[in-house]
Amino acid sequence: MTTFLQVLIGGAVFAAAYSLIGIGYNLAYSTFRVINFAQGQLYMLGAMVYVTALQARLPVVVAVLGGLLVAGVAGVAVERVAITPILSHGFKHGTIQASLLATVAAGIVIENAARLIWGTNQRHAEPLFGSVVIQAGSVAIGADQLTAIGGALLGMLATWLLLQRTSIGLQIRAIASNPLGASLQGVRNGLVISFSFFLSGVLGGLAGILLSALGSASVSVGLQLSILGLIAAMLGTLGNMRRLIPAAYVVGVLQTAFSTYFSTRFGDDLALVVVLCGLVVSGLWVRRARGGRTVSLAQQSAV
Repeated sequence: MTTFLQVLIGGAVFAAAYSLIGIGYNLAYSTFRVINFAQGQLYMLGAMVYVTALQARLPVVVAVLGGLLVAGVAGVAVERVAITPILSHGFKHGTIQASLLATVAAGIVIENAARLIWGTNQRHAEPLFGSVVIQAGSVAIGADQLTAIGGALLGMLATWLLLQRTSIGLQIRAIASNPLGASLQGVRNGLVISFSFFLSGVLGGLAGILLSALGSASVSVGLQLSILGLIAAMLGTLGNMRRLIPAAYVVGVLQTAFSTYFSTRFGDDLALVVVLCGLVVSGLWVRRARGGRTVSLAQQSAV
């Protein structure tokens, strides 16, 4: 029973990161109808800048702000360099496909640039609270685990408040609903879309910072996090914020359970296979329930 409870706690830690990455995917998709496959590399940038700043003996606040800022600026760069030129001018055929490939290329460029800066070795960040452990009966919860979960929840709450209670959030939701109508109402679509990509980068960087405090960071972690975060977003229905957190928790618990009960080495792969099978089965079930009619991603609710 104790092991099972530890799996649930470990799953919550991973779910925190996947939720933040998934929200980044949703922001990009909602405003531009594009899946930003470089989202995992933004996670990596936030983690590496944070760890490097701590190793340079900079204050924790400076390290956190530096990681968030670099990841956010990189998110805007991906939008401005890799996505907007293609969607603005486009190709005769396959504009969306070309923009997707462009985000993949952007992720590769970011990762290779990071290799030149930091190399391939893992970098370890000292836990903020050392080895402090909170004992709840027979279950031990690390203070840094609670910090990761709490930090992610605060990040998600701040994002929700921004989207629901501010002018810029209203403009993001307007573009997600009807880009042309938003433009006719005076919304500066280009600036708002750039801000949404900056925000998605900040959220990815925050996920990297929170998880790097629990272990280590490396430049090669981006691809794995891109896949798992995207799977969580798809499992919760891409573009739908409300279903993302429970979907991310399912992915996190599966990953932790397989790593605990079977193999640490293959835990991520087994969890990914199970979730992918679940996506296929649920997709077939939904299509059958709707009489064989499929609904495009553009027809789903956005923010």
